[in-house]
Amino acid sequence: MRALVISGGGSKGAYALDTAWYLLQKLDRKYDLFLRTSIGSLLVSILLYQK
Repeated sequence: MRALVISGGGSKGAYALDTAWYLLQKLDRKYDLFLRTSIGSLLVSILLYQK
């Protein structure tokens, strides 16, 4: 099982979004589970909607 973990932290969200997008779209990584807190919750929603 592979998990992508995105933490909270306000301004770190932009970096987390870009990094996660790169892993999912450019490197075509597949994850079974998405764990998130704070701003990470919003980012996972955006990332999954883009798929």
